Amino acid sequence: MYGMLKGKMKGLFGFWVLFAALLLLPSGVLAASVASVNGDNINVREGPGTTSDIVGELNKGDSVTVLEKSGDWYKVKLSNGDGWVLSSFLNLSEQNSDDSADWLYAGAGSNDNQVKPAQTAATAQKEVTLPEWLRPREGKLASAGNSGSTDNSNNTGSTGNSNNSSDTNNSGSKTGEQPFVWDGGELTKIDVCDNSDEVVVTVYATGKMQLSAFTIDNPSRLVLDLTGVIPGDIPSTMQVSSNIVQQVRTALYSKEPVKSRVVLDLMKQSGYKTTLSSDQKTLTVQLDKGQRTVVKSGKKLIAIDPGHGGKDCGAIGCTGLYEKDVTLDVSRQVVDLLKNSGYDAVLTRTDDTYVGLDERTDYANSLNADLFVSVHINSSEAQTPSGTSTHYRSEEGKVLSTYIQSALIAGLGRKDRGVLYNNFAVLRTSNMTSALAELAFISNPEEESLLKTADFRSKAAQAIVQGINNYYRDIQ
Repeated sequence: MYGMLKGKMKGLFGFWVLFAALLLLPSGVLAASVASVNGDNINVREGPGTTSDIVGELNKGDSVTVLEKSGDWYKVKLSNGDGWVLSSFLNLSEQNSDDSADWLYAGAGSNDNQVKPAQTAATAQKEVTLPEWLRPREGKLASAGNSGSTDNSNNTGSTGNSNNSSDTNNSGSKTGEQPFVWDGGELTKIDVCDNSDEVVVTVYATGKMQLSAFTIDNPSRLVLDLTGVIPGDIPSTMQVSSNIVQQVRTALYSKEPVKSRVVLDLMKQSGYKTTLSSDQKTLTVQLDKGQRTVVKSGKKLIAIDPGHGGKDCGAIGCTGLYEKDVTLDVSRQVVDLLKNSGYDAVLTRTDDTYVGLDERTDYANSLNADLFVSVHINSSEAQTPSGTSTHYRSEEGKVLSTYIQSALIAGLGRKDRGVLYNNFAVLRTSNMTSALAELAFISNPEEESLLKTADFRSKAAQAIVQGINNYYRDIQ
């Protein structure tokens, strides 16, 4: 494949697939390596830092696959998921090094982390000029950054040793491979408009698009997967002047089905809304700047947080009920009731979209909300657990949680599981008094049936508002 990557290469699809492999890579992504643990009782954490929750433990002699690096922390693959370990507790194996292979770089320079690309790519009938940063340099593929030209004579980084015997001078196509031909729709233009309270990104195409959107953290990105269209002549990278969107990157993500991926590199996570036109040829993405001003005028501002959403369904009942749907319905009713009771109220998500945990509290914090109440449904591997609980992290949160729990038990009539301390992320990162309510168990058949009913959801919303009313009545 590497012989194809010259100043021009025959293989439109090969280039786009290769570039798409880089789209989601932050600068800390490594080629997968194996590491051994050099100590006992080593904590595995949810994120790269000692303040993150502990999700597992490793002992001396254990072997793990290293996926990524962030500062002094390595992201490792576990049997039940991923986690982060302090790098000093891991000894990286050298068995994965391959000096004879061609490598891509995750950053703009030869000292950046290496990412090994796929070994094959299909050819195409259209001749494509590679962007200068992706052209070959003495046995290595050029760095995946936007730094402009590459000077081969100064390629002295520790991972940039020259290899004059590499195959970067081979012909651009492989024998026996079928060319990729597409006569369907393609992207024609991407516009970015920076308004006072939001950034609007508009994507135009000649054919119908099917959309899948989701966000990724560290670094912050909004990913738009557009099935049914190829990138066309859209630039692979487009710089943007905005305090939300840094740049827009576009590539062909897959051939079967045909799918383009548009990645918005964000300065910070932002609430967003996507709208596909009736003919499915125009996509509009609205990104909230989080700069809305709330005039309190003596009113308390309450942030209501519907748990989960979008790609994150939350817990799923035995009959297929999604937690995310129940929490959104209840939370919308809570906000309406709060406004009718004289409060200002906002939702951290208003529809079925994925919103990151930090993004939820960042939004509430930016508005200087007085209270933050997160709405969830509990779940268990067994079907017998049932009841209602409310969770807190601070002393102020305990008081609020006690009022909400009391109102929920009175309104719903389920088992009282108590007011419990917990280190949930939204409780930990919210600046204001906060509580997290678990209304019932979706894994319990009886309570799942109740959660499906409008009556139970209405009673839950009324109880949460009653708890807030009682809290303010007694603390003032």
